[in-house]
Amino acid sequence: MIGLALSGAAIFNGVDAGGRDAVAHEIQDTCNGHPERQGQYHYHGYSPCMSTSSETGTQHSDLFGYALDGFGIYGLHGENGKEVTNADLDACHGHTHTAMWNDKMQRVYHYHMTREYPYTLGCFTGTPISHGQQPTRQLQYPPQPMQGRHGNPQQLISTAAQILGVSQQALMQAVGPPPPNFSRASQILGISEDNIKAAFDRARAVD
Repeated sequence: MIGLALSGAAIFNGVDAGGRDAVAHEIQDTCNGHPERQGQYHYHGYSPCMSTSSETGTQHSDLFGYALDGFGIYGLHGENGKEVTNADLDACHGHTHTAMWNDKMQRVYHYHMTREYPYTLGCFTGTPISHGQQPTRQLQYPPQPMQGRHGNPQQLISTAAQILGVSQQALMQAVGPPPPNFSRASQILGISEDNIKAAFDRARAVD
């Protein structure tokens, strides 16, 4: 679970329990959702059942829900109604521009849903809160890059990719949304799981 939709349904990341592209491999209902084994109904990507007039492609999408780090998740369209693609977003599937936030148009960092994997979030830009935990600070807009041993997510992946000798995009797609699936990445990249983990450890040390 990476967030909560305004409908009350959970928002999961883009992979299923087996580390596969959930949208491509799992059976979903007409709202692009389904329950997990314990019965929690959730989306892995955009739901047409939450579509509003803002999804006509003429204006910015309305708020879809909230990520666990407090930033908003919006629908498929960005400024001027242009449909957003992965190329328009950072490694965590977000960017900063004007959107409706707290009942007024303002320039804020936010995430977008897309039709491309990972569909929702590629990583958390802020610090996610766990179940039952209360926020200890207000998030800054736009967010400040994470520092210290936690590192900037995009820089962390970039450094690990250089160590492994693969492209940043290939590594990001292989490990998937957080938490990184090293076993899946090993199969995709043909690199041992231990070597991939070691590369991330070295990248964190460098950062």
